[in-house]
Amino acid sequence: MEKRALSGTDLTSSRLVLGTMTFGSQVDEREAATMVDRAFAAGVTHVDTANVYNNGGAEQIVGRVLRGRRDDVVLATKARMRMSDPATAGGLAASAVTGALEASLRRLGTDHVDLYYLHQPDWSVPIEETMEAMTALVSAGKARHIAVSNHAAWQIAHVRGAAPRWGWPPVHVSQVMHNLITRHLDDEYAAFARAYAMANVVYNPLAGGCSPASTTRRLHRHRARASPDRTTATGTGTTVSSPRWRSLPRWQPRPACPWWSFPIGGFSPRTSSTRSSSGHPRRRSYS
Repeated sequence: MEKRALSGTDLTSSRLVLGTMTFGSQVDEREAATMVDRAFAAGVTHVDTANVYNNGGAEQIVGRVLRGRRDDVVLATKARMRMSDPATAGGLAASAVTGALEASLRRLGTDHVDLYYLHQPDWSVPIEETMEAMTALVSAGKARHIAVSNHAAWQIAHVRGAAPRWGWPPVHVSQVMHNLITRHLDDEYAAFARAYAMANVVYNPLAGGCSPASTTRRLHRHRARASPDRTTATGTGTTVSSPRWRSLPRWQPRPACPWWSFPIGGFSPRTSSTRSSSGHPRRRSYS
C-alpha cells in the first residue's frame, strides 16, 4: 500500500482510506471488525468516521474495533450535522463543535483525533467563531489538525488567508466528492488545491454504486446467479462454461442510486474535490 504525507501536517496516510458510514446499519460490529482487519492487512492506516454516522453508532463500533491499536492509524471524525438526540446541537457554533468532539471522543474511546472535520458549512454561524473554537480544541490536544469537508475553494481560501491574522492553525486537509459522474471540482477546485498544496481525501468514488464499472459488476453477478451456464463440448472432450451474461451490454443504468452509499474511497495528495454542498456564496458572506 502506497503512503502519502498529508501536506501541511505531520500525518502520513495510506492512499486508501477506510470509511465507516455503514458501520452500525448495513454492517454490524462483527462484520466491521472483519473489514478493519482486512483493511489493516492490506496496509490501510487511515480510518474516517463522523458523529452523525448512524447517530454515533459508527463511532462506537470504530472505538471498540480499534481498541489496543488506536495509535496505529490516522483517525478522523466530523461535526456539523444534527443528531437525533434533541439535546445534541447541530451546526458549527463554538459550543456545538466543542460538545460534538467531546461526545465523539467518548464514543471512540480515545483522548484525541488526528483530523477533526467541519462536515459542511454552516451559514448561520460566522466562520470566525467556528475557527476560534477549533483552535482551542487543537491547543487542548483533543484534535491534532483542523480539516474541512464539502467546502468550496473560496471558503477554504478565506480561512487560509485569515489564519495568520487570527492565529488559527492552517487548514491543509479537505474531504471532497469526486467520481466519473460528479466532476465539478475540475471547474475550479483542482487548480486551487494544487496552488495551495491541499491534501484531499476523496469520497464517493463509485457514485453510490452508479458508476459504469460498479454497475457492470453488479449486473454480471446478478445474471450469473439468475441464468445457469451453458456448456459446450470442445474438441478435446472437456467442457467450457459460457455464461449467458457475457453477451449482455457492458453497462446499464441503475435507477435511484443514493449519493451517500460509499462514504470514502481514497486519498489524493494534491488534487481532488467536487461541488461542495455550499456551492456559491448565498445568504451570508464569509468575508
